[in-house]
Amino acid sequence: MLKLKKEVKGFIYDSEIGNIVITFTGKKGEEDWCNWGEDDVFVDNENVNELFEITSKEGLENDVEGLNKVLDWVK
Repeated sequence: MLKLKKEVKGFIYDSEIGNIVITFTGKKGEEDWCNWGEDDVFVDNENVNELFEITSKEGLENDVEGLNKVLDWVK
């Protein structure tokens, strides 16, 4: 199962390109960022497992989209 890393509050993921657009860590001003594109999705702990089909710790570690920088694997 996936969850956000402790310091990450959420992130914007571009589903067309397959990359992270911006990472939210709770620092002041990040909540004002609103230039979301048509293919951008806000990801948090509520929807992360619905959006990504990573089924193992190894799968997350080998991810080429950078998801291993913002996500942890938990049992």
